[in-house]
Amino acid sequence: MAEKWVETTVRDLTEWADRRGGVDVHGATILLELADLNETGELTPELLRELLVEDFVEAVQAGPDDAPAVLATAGVLIDYFADTGALGEARIGGLRTELTAVAPDFAGALAEAAEDAGEAVEFLARMMHADGVDLDDESAVEIWVREFEALPDEEKAARTAHQLAEENVVPPVRLLPQAELADLARGSGLLSEALAL
Repeated sequence: MAEKWVETTVRDLTEWADRRGGVDVHGATILLELADLNETGELTPELLRELLVEDFVEAVQAGPDDAPAVLATAGVLIDYFADTGALGEARIGGLRTELTAVAPDFAGALAEAAEDAGEAVEFLARMMHADGVDLDDESAVEIWVREFEALPDEEKAARTAHQLAEENVVPPVRLLPQAELADLARGSGLLSEALAL
């Protein structure tokens, strides 16, 4: 049912956009698909926030620089629903208020997701390097990625855990002889302060 709603809404939105001009129908389609609604009346301010801050961020690779364009597209959808009478004035007002309120949270969520993605890429690069892959050799990197993605989930998890364990090994520490440690402790002043308590 949700697919039918998206299909019908995109068709009507495209006709509306042709008359209005300057509408990112592709971006609007992504938002409509992620909303996963059966009918327009299900769209609430709370759902709009969830759509942007959670669903969009998880499903679409975008950075904080993309936030204004995505928010503008969401605003166009709200305008479309208002112009066509698909939603009442009160709901439209609530959606517009929420769209303004969610903007900083949305940009922050995109920034956090971009940072996480960057860290994941760096981690994979370290895994490749540990496997002897020349990171400057695009072909070798592509082959490694293809082979890694073809592995069963259990093996991917095991290799990832192994890499994490390798990176988190603390090298051995050689302590000073006990007599030197005792002299340093007595000279630090902390022992005197502790005894004074």
